[in-house]
Amino acid sequence: MGDRAMGQRAGRMIARLTAMVAALLVLLQPVAANAWGYYGHATTGRIALANVKPQTRAAIARLIAHQAELGTPDCPIHSLAEAATWPDCLRGQYWR
Repeated sequence: MGDRAMGQRAGRMIARLTAMVAALLVLLQPVAANAWGYYGHATTGRIALANVKPQTRAAIARLIAHQAELGTPDCPIHSLAEAATWPDCLRGQYWR
């Protein structure tokens, strides 16, 4: 194999290696995740409430009745759907 052929082969290997490293860097970039957000958590709360026993629903209502004790007037809780989104509300209010 001549010097020219080896040089071309080395050039192709370097090009492939560079492409692989670039692809890895792109794939490993952190992506912002909204996770579930307000609508996902509210939907989960509604589904949960629809699938609990009446006694559990009554206990949830008793807990929600004490929501004022949380001291978060900007994030009221009047239902399990709102309770499920309460952390999202707090994050939006206090972690900006």
